[in-house]
Amino acid sequence: MIRRKWNKMAIAVWGLLSFFVITVGLLRFATQTGADIILNKSYQIFQASTSVSGTIPFPSTLDIIPPDPNLPKEIAAFSGVWEGAWDGILPSRLAIEKVDLEKAIAVYGWADNPDGRFKGSWVRLKARVIVPRIIEWGGGDKTKFTFTMGKDLKTINGNRELKGDVSLVTMRKKE
Repeated sequence: MIRRKWNKMAIAVWGLLSFFVITVGLLRFATQTGADIILNKSYQIFQASTSVSGTIPFPSTLDIIPPDPNLPKEIAAFSGVWEGAWDGILPSRLAIEKVDLEKAIAVYGWADNPDGRFKGSWVRLKARVIVPRIIEWGGGDKTKFTFTMGKDLKTINGNRELKGDVSLVTMRKKE
């Protein structure tokens, strides 16, 4: 009888320890990959907004990490939140949460298509950095997004391309 209680207790303790180890590991992985779970206090709150004449879905929290001061200013300037409308029609928002010389963690959101072809949504992704002033993702059989930092460091020019169709946007930094 005592042996059975001890076995049940050992199994329960082992289960709890396993749960905590897995949870801590997942939380660390999520924060390193830019997922919605945020452990540090460097985040800012943003809600869906209508500042570009259309509601843009977006996560309720972002983890904007200040860029390394040694980064070229044209790359460091990407850090933050940008808004514009593709071809003056489709409102969108781009947040660069983290950027270095090779990659950026970005959150990209778009409003509902005015013609009803698709619903607005958002995605968190890893983008390539091309020095001196470009961030891009996609390509191949997927839509390719390319953003080039403006000389004023307060605008970015975007190019969205899929199967020969090209859309353009100029986004402005949200303060």
